[in-house]
Amino acid sequence: MPAEPNYPMNKLIPSLALLVLGLPLGAAVEPVSLAADSPMPSLPASLQVDAVTDGKVMMVIDIDANGHPTDSLVLAFSEPRLAKVCTNSVGSWRFHPARVDGVAVPSQTEVTVNFAANGVVVTSNLADEMFLRTVRGSADVLTMRTCDTAHLDHAPARIHGGAPAYAAAALRAGVRGAVTVHFYIDENGAVRMPAVDSSAHPYLAQQAVAALSAWQFEPPTSGRKPVLVAAEEKFSFGAN
Repeated sequence: MPAEPNYPMNKLIPSLALLVLGLPLGAAVEPVSLAADSPMPSLPASLQVDAVTDGKVMMVIDIDANGHPTDSLVLAFSEPRLAKVCTNSVGSWRFHPARVDGVAVPSQTEVTVNFAANGVVVTSNLADEMFLRTVRGSADVLTMRTCDTAHLDHAPARIHGGAPAYAAAALRAGVRGAVTVHFYIDENGAVRMPAVDSSAHPYLAQQAVAALSAWQFEPPTSGRKPVLVAAEEKFSFGAN
């Protein structure tokens, strides 16, 4: 019988707001930020030939405790060629990691890459609202990569993955409650960018994210074409 995990976990999971979990009261928090020497993408020459001199790409990025991007997704773009150059360049970016009481932690952040003929500006979106709501409220004409669930051919079907682990010791200690994980299902049915609200207990959040990260879905489709879709899953631990 495998040993029960210890709790609470020291490793924090990304969240949708400040991007760290279960902060102790009075904890000193430093948000993640992009290093100034990170190489920026440039406006493709093919766009300049087509007289396109500006544009915008909106992305969500997972960042490890060393400041290295571990995953990224383009959520919206004004031109597909701009989305491509951003996807190709984000792996070479470096971040100053988020810190809690001086300790670097994994994080998740949303960025907007603004292209202009005279340069590129990257801004971070850490608003209280969810990122997709901010994107949809933009006055810019953007192509959304995510498909609205109302337009899916059918609800995403899980084909692999189980429930989160839950240590008996945690239950005995009264560590219980519900955790909602926000995530994306990509065109291959893989779970991407799982994140939880910062109010979740660190141990429960880690178990929920670890379980859901191993899930696999049938590729979501709209009009029989694979699409990216935003989703959420609620896990309950112990009696409420």
